Amino acid sequence: MQSETRVPTMWDLLFPVLDAVRRLGGTASNAQIDEAVIASERYSKAQLETVGSNGRELIPYRMAWARSYLKKAGLLESTERAVWTVTEKGNAIGNDEMLQLVKAVSDRSRGEEVQKGRSVSIVTVPDDSVDNVEQLAEYLSRWHRLVGESLLDQLLRQPPEFLERVIVDLLSAMGYSGSDGWSKTLGGRSDGGVDGVVIEDQLGMRKLYCQAKRYAKSRPIGPGDIRDFIGALDIKRRHEGVFVTTSRFTDEARQAAELSSKHISLIDGQYLSELMLRCDIAVASHSFVFKQADPEYFN
Repeated sequence: MQSETRVPTMWDLLFPVLDAVRRLGGTASNAQIDEAVIASERYSKAQLETVGSNGRELIPYRMAWARSYLKKAGLLESTERAVWTVTEKGNAIGNDEMLQLVKAVSDRSRGEEVQKGRSVSIVTVPDDSVDNVEQLAEYLSRWHRLVGESLLDQLLRQPPEFLERVIVDLLSAMGYSGSDGWSKTLGGRSDGGVDGVVIEDQLGMRKLYCQAKRYAKSRPIGPGDIRDFIGALDIKRRHEGVFVTTSRFTDEARQAAELSSKHISLIDGQYLSELMLRCDIAVASHSFVFKQADPEYFN
């Protein structure tokens, strides 16, 4: 029985799909195969309802790819549209041997594409992920992590007041300045222990103060920094504030913020880079349309 939360990969589904065709007398339609696999593997409702980035339910979609790869490996053949027949080789092969064969066929197909002079991007992903849409999603996720690390590196090379401007821009992009509000940096010797403020209304009645520390990863924020910020908020007569750093917060610093009577939001370097990407701060966005062959259409 499968885990109730983990959605099976295409590799997980290869043998169940092949075995389903065997059990159905050697020939079966897409719908019959899907029904037989779902019944035998007893997937949970959550698993069956999980939808991929292409808007389709993942398990049926991955079973379609499993049939396609089994066909490439010579274990299934499509006798008519949406109908599959197990081959002599498919009847005799075991699970381990089948996996090795399908992987070999997959690797060989990629190699042939390169020999034909076609542009092929090799994306390093775990062996249990072969779906092209998911490979692209994994690649983009890794790319965004690299961009996030680059953003932090560049922030560390800028003067401290640059980070203050980034934080004010970020809070405004997140909607804290409202539709009629405004924001500004307050850095300098007379900043009163805060580096920026977001004004949420035209009259300046609602204000959100922030503190920004441009520290290297090796220099974390401690509880003393948090207490200093709390004191600054006392002077400003405010109960809420945002403390941002390119570094990280120690456990004691987080505890100091949690135990305070004020509401202090902590944003460390990793979360800061994620928010900058999400709110398009200091990044450029590019749109692409990704297309791929639909195995269901050809069967």
